[in-house]
Amino acid sequence: GKLKGTSVLLTDYEDSNKNPTYTIWMPALRLMRTFEIGNTTDTWGGTVFSYSDMFSDGPDKEKHEIIGNRIFGECLRSIQIKNKKSKALKSITDAPVCEHQDKQIFLLKSHPLKPNDEYDYRIRYVDSVTFADYRLEFFKAGKLVKVIDKDWKPADDIKNKPRALQWHHIYGKDINSGIETYIVVPNDLITINQSSSSSFWSAETLKGLK
Repeated sequence: GKLKGTSVLLTDYEDSNKNPTYTIWMPALRLMRTFEIGNTTDTWGGTVFSYSDMFSDGPDKEKHEIIGNRIFGECLRSIQIKNKKSKALKSITDAPVCEHQDKQIFLLKSHPLKPNDEYDYRIRYVDSVTFADYRLEFFKAGKLVKVIDKDWKPADDIKNKPRALQWHHIYGKDINSGIETYIVVPNDLITINQSSSSSFWSAETLKGLK
């Protein structure tokens, strides 16, 4: 379709006072756009996710406290895909993921240091061994407003490192509107420990990606 070849580059900075930038290449329009992410709680790409959901906003942006621990005991949500006509869609697993339900987790409550329109606090369900956050619940005025589930799996080609993870899918739902978003990342699109020059991480590289 017309989205084929669309590529994005996120540039984050060590300086916490400097806002990250987001570059997108849209080959169908022969258009490149770069913009600064001033508010990381803004919606990302027309989904239910915000920019801070899609990349680490840094632990220093919130105040954290552990409020409990327990067995996770639940399956991760997904969206059932109907009419899987293409080869790509047929390869996607869209059933709920239950392989993490026996994991021991911490409940981590986080309050943003700067008030925002999205949430007053959020609770993460964090694996006690790998620190993978399987679920995030967002609360505003005491009510659940958004939930995110992440299916974390061990990264290929990295052995004996339990924290070397990559997520297979991420699911999100806006509770008020009922809108859901489901993103799947096939393993064959991920490469690990690849050497590349600094020039690879540039807007020009986006134009060559397929």
